[in-house]
Amino acid sequence: MGLLAPLFLLGLAAIAVPVLIHLRLRHRTRVVRFPSLMFISRAPYRSMRRRRLRDVLLLLMRCLAVALLALAFARPLWQGDAAAGAASTSRLVVVLLDNSFSMGFGDRLQRAAAAAESAFGELDAADRGALVVYSDEAELQSAPTSDGALLAAMVRDVEVAPRSTSLLPAIQMARGVLAEAGEPGRRELLIVSDFQRSSWTAENVAALPAGVDLRLVDVGEEDEEVSNAALTDVAFDHSRSGDREQVGIAARVSYLVARESSAAPTGTPLRAEVDLLLDREVVQTRAVELGVDSSTMVNFAPEVLERQRTTRGTVRLRDDSLAADNEFRFVLSPAHEVGVLVIEPDGDRRRGRYLEEALALGRRPFYRVSRVQASGFQRSMLDGKSVVVINDAAQQLSTSAGEAVAGFVRDGGGLLLSVERGLTSTAGLLREFGVASERQADRLSGSAGSLAWFDTGHPVFDVFATARSGDFSSASFFRYHRLVPPEGSAVIARFDDGAPALLDLIPAAAEEGGASDAASGRVLVLPTSFDTFWNTLPLQAVFLPFVHRSVEYLAGYSLPRSWYRVGEVAQVTLPGGPPGSGGDGYVSVAPSGRENRVDADGGGLLLDVEEPGFYEFREVRADVSTEPLTLASNVPVVESDLGRLDLDEFMSRIRPREEEDGPAVEAAAQTPEERERRQRLWWFLIAAAAVVLAAETLFGNRRRAAAAPVVTAWSPTGEQS
Repeated sequence: MGLLAPLFLLGLAAIAVPVLIHLRLRHRTRVVRFPSLMFISRAPYRSMRRRRLRDVLLLLMRCLAVALLALAFARPLWQGDAAAGAASTSRLVVVLLDNSFSMGFGDRLQRAAAAAESAFGELDAADRGALVVYSDEAELQSAPTSDGALLAAMVRDVEVAPRSTSLLPAIQMARGVLAEAGEPGRRELLIVSDFQRSSWTAENVAALPAGVDLRLVDVGEEDEEVSNAALTDVAFDHSRSGDREQVGIAARVSYLVARESSAAPTGTPLRAEVDLLLDREVVQTRAVELGVDSSTMVNFAPEVLERQRTTRGTVRLRDDSLAADNEFRFVLSPAHEVGVLVIEPDGDRRRGRYLEEALALGRRPFYRVSRVQASGFQRSMLDGKSVVVINDAAQQLSTSAGEAVAGFVRDGGGLLLSVERGLTSTAGLLREFGVASERQADRLSGSAGSLAWFDTGHPVFDVFATARSGDFSSASFFRYHRLVPPEGSAVIARFDDGAPALLDLIPAAAEEGGASDAASGRVLVLPTSFDTFWNTLPLQAVFLPFVHRSVEYLAGYSLPRSWYRVGEVAQVTLPGGPPGSGGDGYVSVAPSGRENRVDADGGGLLLDVEEPGFYEFREVRADVSTEPLTLASNVPVVESDLGRLDLDEFMSRIRPREEEDGPAVEAAAQTPEERERRQRLWWFLIAAAAVVLAAETLFGNRRRAAAAPVVTAWSPTGEQS
């Protein structure tokens, strides 16, 4: 409660007026004439000069009316939370301290820590403070406390984390701390950061509670140009020369200069040397020269990989003011070989030419391809093979050969089956998997068919999910079979007339009159050929990745990742032995040396990548000394760009939302005169005074009417007794 004109409270002195009137007024007697006093007895009468208040209730009502009028002229108003917060001397100060790896540039973290310590050093005995340290995730270091020394000590313990920056989780956490404080005092939020452009996106909105005093401490040297050179990516090119496997390594170097948006691009070009290290030894060095805001690939000569051994690799750039992104780590392992058996029709060596050339170009993995005609197939040829490709030769396979292929699939092998040359090609092996053909579609005379749809969520087509990753619509299909998918299969591609273009089967060994046993292998059925007799697919650029992805899917092969980013989750496959083999699980060793026990003999493991460097997974067995499984990790690439955030835009995004805190913010921003004019409390006080005066009038009239007459004796001489 506040008063705009408190001097009018002097009018409360007018309360003395009704009190004096009550004291001065005497009770007036009424004269009643009686003709005779013989029947009236004489009462003793004694005169008293003491004055006493009569009709106290009437007096109180008159005093209340005067008081209400005086208070109304003083113009009272409710100031609410805003005024209470302004009048209160206590404060709640929440500090958001950025410790992402860009804060390691120069002395940014030291200056940020000094700003946070200064804020906590200004806390009074009635104040409280809270510390939130954030990068791409936020952590509350201390709940609100009045111990400024403890908060300052926590600030001094903060170190740079190898993570990217995101202001959104930090502000959301601060919002919760400020909202749960429940204090009428001032609330302050201090954000200490270098405010990178990548730390806040246009989609982020995180409104603060009403009445919060926001302050920003920018340690990003906004008025100066800040340059940073970084290694952001590596690429590999595997090849073979005889039995030796070679890998060419190329590293991407970026050179960025942060400046104000209005400044012209200036700066000194980057001249540096880039080293390639394999197993901690420098094997090659390349010189690089880059202009401002540009990047380039640095190519190294191919290196020979040792078979059955993992190689640790590092590309290293010269140190600058931000050293965290000057190294890029990776792991190289010999490429896996996938054994493929291609069965072709008898007497026609041209049928599998495009397919074999596509497999010969495989690099990751390599394909060890064996080719045989249908009449020369033997069961022993399946040994060491992961995938069998039957290219329009199913009708020429013997019954025993078909049974061998079906058994190969049931044992976990993959089968890629192309169907051509009439319906007879579906009569043999396709029946093993429940596939039938309605009829053959012939589109030679009219418009050729095309591939109208494919499932980009399937492993065969996932590489074509992004724009400009491949165009299947340019391939023409002149003949194909209209296949009837068996129950449980999946159609992963369709022609423009809706017919299945590629089937993914759940194969089963069909025995007449018996139940089917579920198979563990995979089967893909293409209702046309891998040559140019019935379609032009082999002539398209998408044919090569399509064949590679199909064979990889059938073989159950997944390309091992050479590196991860900090903040990602790595899926690690531990090669544990069978139960009871004496294995005691694994121990994971982080780059910092921190060890964690993995209680498993093998299988899948999800690892939160928290540090840059090399993770190791060692088997805990006293009688076995094996090479550890190694995983490489690097800092997030977005943090290498030190571009500036538009602070005005950022401030507009974290203001209180109108639908949530708008009325409170508006009330807090109003002047006392505006708040009093809106509240109009004086009107209610005058109305109350009028009601009290009306009640006093009614009550006083009733009291006078009900008063008993005072009888006195009267004589003709005029004397009263």
